[in-house]
Amino acid sequence: MAEMAKQRSPNFSMQENSLVSQLMGEEYKDTGLSRHKYNIHRFTSKISRVTKNEMWAEVAEMFSANTTGPHRTADQLENKWENNVSKHRGIYNDHQRLLSLTVET
Repeated sequence: MAEMAKQRSPNFSMQENSLVSQLMGEEYKDTGLSRHKYNIHRFTSKISRVTKNEMWAEVAEMFSANTTGPHRTADQLENKWENNVSKHRGIYNDHQRLLSLTVET
């Protein structure tokens, strides 16, 4: 008997991408770090996988409260954020390199 293929989630809209970026740019609790910086920060006595999972759960909750689109889990949002960062890192680095070349002239 053939099994049903797992159905893909709908693609993220531009508004959903913007909302994820906005949420990740905001300061996380009283850490003095944005959620993005908190997420990439190495593990310490105060930052662990558990606390990062709690942060992503809060992001998912705030995301759901501010969007009318499909429900997104914390894992889906984390994967989307990692993909966005990975995709745009090269573009940002090229931009920074070009800025440094124009300053030196």
